[in-house]
Amino acid sequence: MIIKAVIGANYGDEGKGLVTNYFCKQITDNNQTCAVMCTNGGAQRGHTVCLPSGIRHVFHHFGSGTFSKADTIFSKDFIINPMQFAKEYKELTTLGFEPNAYYMCLDNFITTPFEMILNQIIEEHRGKDKHGSTGMGIWETLLRQYNGIKFNLRYILYEKKTNLYRRLLLIRDKYILQRLKENGIETIPDTWKDIIYSDNLIHNFFSDISFLLEHTKIVPSEQFIHYDAIIFENGQGLLLDHDIDPIHSTPSNTGARNINFIKNKDIVNSLNITDIELCYVTRTYLTRHGAGPFPEESSTFASDYKLFDKTNIYNPFQEHIRYGMLNNSKLIDRIVKDFNSIDYENSFSKLSLAITHTNEYDKITNDSCLNIFNNVYTSDNEYDLKKFNLNK
Repeated sequence: MIIKAVIGANYGDEGKGLVTNYFCKQITDNNQTCAVMCTNGGAQRGHTVCLPSGIRHVFHHFGSGTFSKADTIFSKDFIINPMQFAKEYKELTTLGFEPNAYYMCLDNFITTPFEMILNQIIEEHRGKDKHGSTGMGIWETLLRQYNGIKFNLRYILYEKKTNLYRRLLLIRDKYILQRLKENGIETIPDTWKDIIYSDNLIHNFFSDISFLLEHTKIVPSEQFIHYDAIIFENGQGLLLDHDIDPIHSTPSNTGARNINFIKNKDIVNSLNITDIELCYVTRTYLTRHGAGPFPEESSTFASDYKLFDKTNIYNPFQEHIRYGMLNNSKLIDRIVKDFNSIDYENSFSKLSLAITHTNEYDKITNDSCLNIFNNVYTSDNEYDLKKFNLNK
């Protein structure tokens, strides 16, 4: 079995979708089976894949190898959003792709519409002090679970619908008000009342749950042995790791610690893993979409190099994407630190770097620091990579 991990090296938006699809296409073009493991976060991810045919999609809830016939597997740490799952599934089938999706376990947390609404009300209330949230309710989902109001995959599978309905009413009628008061908001804003108390909101959510359950399967981890390759697709980037900045970040770890398969020699041997590659992804410059520290930020960088991002367009929560100069030595330092952050019991893990957007700005590609990598991939378009084996 082949294992590859795709990890963002910066603040996200590096090109992880492009790299994931590249690896999947290599495998499936060789008549081998492939699955993408969504390792962390949830539907707040936005990984873009463009095909030479012109088809373009931003993946939120499915692996970015879907266009290359790769299955999607949700790790136990991936947060499921039934609304976004149904929406994206229908979008993909409209494009001519019908994805296969599986769960590793029954403990995945489930986002309800009320966490998304809470997220957006609280972020609006913060004004200039906003955290840079996407409005998908990721942190609010985790917090509700930690506060004892459970709503996970196991619960929706085995509880009666009447109990699910009562739980949703508890969240709506009590928990929302509690969370708002904790954030200095005494009452639900008038602009949100009709949405929150609409009869259709819970009704539609039940429809999305049914759709989710009809289009996914629960599989044990042992079934992974039937794949020739698994691509671990991390969300966000190393500089958005929760341990670095718990305020303006994602509430998860974003690096190598999510790649559980490669930590244990017994698992590696039992699955007959022969090739492990951790591929870190960066643009040739830095971007950050959302609030938070960005010491490298340059207000003229985008205009100087005529940059325009089709995926990260303006939205009221993250506003405009921000640009800055990449520091090569800091990039290498955080990649090496993350690569060494877990104790590998095997000796054949490879360290690689994928560099995207080289057509816009190419300073990094000639740097001698790249010699530490086994492989370097570069991209000068939206749908392909070129590989350079450094024969280390």
